[in-house]
Amino acid sequence: MEAIIRTENKTLFDALLHFLRTLNITVEPMDKRTEIYISIVSLIEVFYITMQEQDKETAIERIALIKVLPMNIIGLDETEIETIGILKAKYQISFADSCIAGLAKSKNAELVHKDPEYEPLPVKQKKLPYKK
Repeated sequence: MEAIIRTENKTLFDALLHFLRTLNITVEPMDKRTEIYISIVSLIEVFYITMQEQDKETAIERIALIKVLPMNIIGLDETEIETIGILKAKYQISFADSCIAGLAKSKNAELVHKDPEYEPLPVKQKKLPYKK
């Protein structure tokens, strides 16, 4: 799961970091005024992967936990069609990755990730240690 992160509330941010670590997602704080955006596509990925690896009830619980975190869940809308479409057409990335990168680009935000597939994309990035 990738997230674009910005917040001012340190306590909420620390709680979010703890939760993300329980999902094996490592995030390094950037500053105290961080706002977090997460694509609805990332939530879909969390749901189906959790359901495949565990069960539907656990997937529902995980999504409910994510929804109470201090972040903005962003759906796809018409303003991102061109951005996402261009990324998908020009680069060898999955549809989900093009949606996530397109969100970062449209919000002019930094994409925080641990996936080398994002490297060639024209999006501001913070690369975490890559997944193995």
